[in-house]
Amino acid sequence: MAAVSGAGVAEGSTAADDEAGLDGLDPVVHLAADELDAADGDAVGTWTDLTDNGNDATQDADAKQPTYSEVDGDQIAGKPVVVFDGEDDFLNLDSEAVTLDDFSVFVVGQWNASTNAMFGTYSPDTDAMDRFRIANFDAGASAYSYQFGENVWWETNVVAEVDTDPHLWGVTSTANGVGSGTHRVTPYLDGDRTYEFKYGTLHHSVDESPGDFNLGKAQLVNGEESLGLSGDGVTDMFYDGTVAEVLVFDRSLDDEEIDQVHAHLTDKYEQFDHEILDAANDPIPVTEEQLQYDGRAEDAGWRETAQERIEDHRKADLEVEVVDPAGRAVEDATVDVTMQSHEFNFGTAVSGDMVADSETDLGDTYRDVLASDFNYGTIETDLKVYNWEGSEDTRADARETVEWLNDQGHDVRGHAAFWEQYWWMNIDPDQPDEEIIQQVTDKIEERVAEFEGQLADWDCQNHPINFQQIRSDVGDEAVLDWWETAQNADTEAAMGINEMNVLTRYAWSDGYDEELVEWTNWLLENGVDVDAVGAMCHAPITNLTGIPDVISRLDRLDEAFGLPVYISEFHVPLWMGYKNWGGASQKKKDAQADYVRDFLTAVFSHPAVETFVHWNFWAGRAWRSTSCLYDVDWDLRTHGEEYLDLVFDEWWTDEEGTTGSDGIYATSAFKGEYEVTVEEGKRSGDASVTVSDDGASVEVVISVGHNKSDGEGGGNGNGNGPGHGHDQDEGDDEDD
Repeated sequence: MAAVSGAGVAEGSTAADDEAGLDGLDPVVHLAADELDAADGDAVGTWTDLTDNGNDATQDADAKQPTYSEVDGDQIAGKPVVVFDGEDDFLNLDSEAVTLDDFSVFVVGQWNASTNAMFGTYSPDTDAMDRFRIANFDAGASAYSYQFGENVWWETNVVAEVDTDPHLWGVTSTANGVGSGTHRVTPYLDGDRTYEFKYGTLHHSVDESPGDFNLGKAQLVNGEESLGLSGDGVTDMFYDGTVAEVLVFDRSLDDEEIDQVHAHLTDKYEQFDHEILDAANDPIPVTEEQLQYDGRAEDAGWRETAQERIEDHRKADLEVEVVDPAGRAVEDATVDVTMQSHEFNFGTAVSGDMVADSETDLGDTYRDVLASDFNYGTIETDLKVYNWEGSEDTRADARETVEWLNDQGHDVRGHAAFWEQYWWMNIDPDQPDEEIIQQVTDKIEERVAEFEGQLADWDCQNHPINFQQIRSDVGDEAVLDWWETAQNADTEAAMGINEMNVLTRYAWSDGYDEELVEWTNWLLENGVDVDAVGAMCHAPITNLTGIPDVISRLDRLDEAFGLPVYISEFHVPLWMGYKNWGGASQKKKDAQADYVRDFLTAVFSHPAVETFVHWNFWAGRAWRSTSCLYDVDWDLRTHGEEYLDLVFDEWWTDEEGTTGSDGIYATSAFKGEYEVTVEEGKRSGDASVTVSDDGASVEVVISVGHNKSDGEGGGNGNGNGPGHGHDQDEGDDEDD
């Protein structure tokens, strides 16, 4: 078998045409199999770079060279490919060609088998696990994925099941400037944006060059046991598949440039249809069985019990006594009881830059909806350490957002005082334990003290089960001091512990509820005053926890501690990536709407729960946009309708009645703030009243010529109320 080594492009090359389609983009590496001067079956020792940079992909060892193929079964769109055997074939791209600071990579290829990696690199420091790779891991669902990060994988599964079809893989990365080595990474599949890793991190990439990029290989460090592998040091993972073309840029391309690359490669390979998100062709199809969950049926037994609990725990007696100026009871007076806001917290994650945006209509609409539809807000990212320390603009946004929420009468939760992961805390792990402990302490104290008296709650310890890196290094006792630091910095704010996979869970987890109970008990036994227990409740559409199971798990938490429970980050994404809600199948949307309705009903009915936070509400600024209540055009989605119907209709008290001979009108009302107005002939009067656990009674004095108080009428306490005038179409055609 002949070897292709140092070969130029083929005679009659189409390289000029190739470059014309990429006009102005200036890749630093461009490899195209159809430009190789090779014969079918030749070994590829050098895959020649089509740019003027000379960044060839090379392999000196004959036994590790991939093979050039023109075989019909290997070709992509009738064009030749380079075949990697999955055993030891790979090519090196010199680390000088591209760094892990800012870059973009696009690969046209086709997998033949699972559990291997197409493209990747590592830091030379094998203990750091700094990495970028495009890979295919057989992890139950056998999903293609991108990994980017240090120790913690920022990963997205971009198709539900591995196939053997050709795909166009892409990823862009740009340094954030919001902390040491942090990056914003956006992957693409077949021309579609699939996800955004907001803050993946490569701590060492800023200070030192990574190792060579490898085409056909990535590396596993220290075994990476979650892949079913073991051992120490570095293990190579080889690609079993083909590659037709590779483009590498030493910068993060903008949207227009990305579209240009996708259009060029799509046209060249006659594949990668940009319309894969059509509603008739759901990009991640599921079976009807996958969308079912225990308790979805209309006659499910839990429903009646939940309604009884809601009546018992969420409502109380309200008595209105109407008298004249002389204190005499007034009979047959018309009493209008109008709810202003819930006692129960119905909240959402809040983007500080959107609240602080006073220059655009989007900012205005964002604030209007936030004020109208919710009475509680969690600061989504601005109080996380790497954001807070990243820029003064972020800190200014956080301060303005907290002040604005307080002005609306919204309680605010800080997210989060500490996580036990080095990159979340923006801490270098390569220092003495006492320095690490002190830095965590200082970072907690700075942010909590900054907002003393302004926040009702903090996620004090976030992900205590999922992330244990720092305490594994410095010892559990340090955590006790960190709790004490937070509580001393703001003695009024409630400090909670927050974890995922508790009430709902991802498919890969059996749940963290037992571990959370054990850890929380340890804290309590060691003198920590844990004020509340948070359950994140991310609920992927294909793994919806049955409602009776949710209620049972709530019972377990209540029995274990008797502490308030808060639903801290609920949402139901239709898939994990960045996809179009309108392109999902109707059965997915129906299941999403049903689950939002049923889950919210179940937790509202449970006496232990005090707060429900829907994580993001607008698809234009969201972690997983398909879960949002509103699309990018502010059209209300189906599950958004379910939310508003429950919160501002079914669980909202607006009633009218007349007083009896004793001058009293009595009703049962949802706990919250009320305006009461009374009329009898030409006489009128009004009053405000709060209905709480013990109920409420209010006296209204009516007289002729009474001037009504400000603020009467329906609303959530902000003068807007439900139904704020947004178009409430389902928005099937939007492009998130």
